[in-house]
Amino acid sequence: MKTEDGYQIPGGLPSDERQVVKISPGEGAKLWDDCLENGHIRVGWGDVGSLRQFESEDQFAQAFEDAFLGDTYDEQATTTKKARELWTLRGLGAGDLVVANRGKSEVLAVGTVVEPGYEWKSEYDSHNHAVHVDWDTTYAQEIPEQSYWGMVTVRKLTDEGLVERILRPDEAVESESSYQPPPFEKIYEAVQASDMILGRRTLRRYHVSLQTRGFVVLSGPSGTGKTWLTELYAGAVGAEYLPQPVSPNWTTDEDLLGYYNPVEGEYHHTDVSRFLQEAEEAYKSAEARGHRPRPYHLLLDEMNLARVEYYFAKFLSKMERRQRGESTRLKLGPDNSVLIPPNLSVVGTVNIDETTHDFADKVYDRAQLIEMEAPRRGLAKKLEGKPYKDTLLSVWDAVSGASPFAFRVLEETTEYINVAERHGASWEEALDEQLLQKVLPKVKGTERAVETALKGFLDVLDEERFPLSCEKARAMQKDFQNHGFASYF
Repeated sequence: MKTEDGYQIPGGLPSDERQVVKISPGEGAKLWDDCLENGHIRVGWGDVGSLRQFESEDQFAQAFEDAFLGDTYDEQATTTKKARELWTLRGLGAGDLVVANRGKSEVLAVGTVVEPGYEWKSEYDSHNHAVHVDWDTTYAQEIPEQSYWGMVTVRKLTDEGLVERILRPDEAVESESSYQPPPFEKIYEAVQASDMILGRRTLRRYHVSLQTRGFVVLSGPSGTGKTWLTELYAGAVGAEYLPQPVSPNWTTDEDLLGYYNPVEGEYHHTDVSRFLQEAEEAYKSAEARGHRPRPYHLLLDEMNLARVEYYFAKFLSKMERRQRGESTRLKLGPDNSVLIPPNLSVVGTVNIDETTHDFADKVYDRAQLIEMEAPRRGLAKKLEGKPYKDTLLSVWDAVSGASPFAFRVLEETTEYINVAERHGASWEEALDEQLLQKVLPKVKGTERAVETALKGFLDVLDEERFPLSCEKARAMQKDFQNHGFASYF
């Protein structure tokens, strides 16, 4: 693949048409010798069978869920992401590039996909999904750690800087620690390439907020894609990314940053404190070479499950001093501190409901707040082609004033209906069950909007077609009329 000027796109495939995909050959690259010898790359998830048997990605995704949800993966979201990883193999064609990796920072080889591309290898006891590849081991190298590589088996590489680093290793060694931020158009294209429905203006607001403040709070109803946006954006800009769930029992800075044990004479780190140290190291290394450092994005997921002032006060104060242009450090213990470097951005996601805590004004004063929504036109786009589109949108219109639902509910409803139909149910029966199980539990409270939502819900549905949800909604409506309060339970 190499030429005198570094590298070329194999097979004459234009660079804007070829895919570059990272694939791990088994845990710890245990299959690498076999892959190199036989000219392929193999991955697991064999219980789902050959990808060639499926007529569509939706059909495959349902089969993948049936095979792995509950036994291998506990959460629907994880199952969906892993299904997308595996389906990527089906879309690889001659001329695409495969980067074989071990761990988070070792490239074993770069290969060109050759015909027939994807193939099911029944002769192996495991890891039967294979892609035929012409390997070139001259690209074997150590690269800066890619934190997300340890969490995914298959991943499209959209960061042009990283691809350049892998395919031009000689030049990259000279310019190591140099980071070139992609233009906004490239970021927007990368986000659009996912299944996420996100307006250009919302993405631009997030992009500019990170550049000008470095502390962003994403709010909005559950299921609008707040966490997903942070992950997609970090991948698009080539940032190191750490998602840190916030626990309701966090009460001090130690829960976030760790603590010093004087008896042991050592500091007990958290993932966050180690991430800060990595960000500082990257910043100092780049600064010494006169280069721009790689960005580091820390996500505090569901930030207001605990009181932000309790566990984030020290951090927030230091970030405010950084905003004024001061060099500031967080003390971690005796003779131990960490810089809050300019390349570090912090993003918090928040849901506003009875299980969460309000923010103090000083938190909002120090953050850029972006409210994410699930607009009706976005929901309509997500439901395009579904026979229940108009019915579900009418329900959304009825309840959105009191208890709006978002993209996650649509995705789970679609998956539920697909499975129910395979078990002999009609889409009306399955949708009735989902309205009962996913929509009505959210409709609750003493506000007049709740009563209006229940009335609207019953007005738009035919009780003969949707008996379960209508019966429940009527009982909730009666409770509101009698007691001034409606609840599913």
